[in-house]
Amino acid sequence: MLLRLLTDFRRAMDLSLVLDEEGIAHEVRSVSDTQWALFADDAAAERAEKALQAFERENPPALSQSAPEEPLSDAGILAGGSSGPARSPPPAHGSSAAARRRRPSCAGSGGAR
Repeated sequence: MLLRLLTDFRRAMDLSLVLDEEGIAHEVRSVSDTQWALFADDAAAERAEKALQAFERENPPALSQSAPEEPLSDAGILAGGSSGPARSPPPAHGSSAAARRRRPSCAGSGGAR
């Protein structure tokens, strides 16, 4: 089920991390050069929505000139993506790979001197 259609990749990753922390299986897919869709299984959709709403109450999206990010229907997204030029999508999320990339390196810990 489509949970969010976002125009900010960082926000999509933030919401994905929320679902990771809750143990909710999900997927972030690029649907155009400027939009990412956040999906979860139908069985987990209600739990995922509650987790996202709680996060969004505490961390509202920064105001921007783009359209607001709201829950949308699956129409058009499930049909196969965009009609724009082909490009490689951003890395799929749902694992700890993005979390590892975000951790700051610890300079001087265990390195050669």
